[in-house]
Amino acid sequence: MSDAARAIGHRLALLTVVACLTAMLCVVVTYTPWPATVGSRVLIGADGHGIHVADLPAVGIWIAGMTACAYLWRCQQRG
Repeated sequence: MSDAARAIGHRLALLTVVACLTAMLCVVVTYTPWPATVGSRVLIGADGHGIHVADLPAVGIWIAGMTACAYLWRCQQRG
């Protein structure tokens, strides 16, 4: 396999990870709150919908995953 084909494969894998992490975040954040989180503080949103304090771990995982993907993408560019 050539270096160019390998680089394309790595980039496609990274984009897949980005899509999966983003989908996971959307599912977790838009899911109906569990009884333990009903009435919890809404950080960003309106009318009780948005990002609750209980959503912060999912947002943190998403940020960590995006940072790792950006780092790996940059490593691929440098070669």
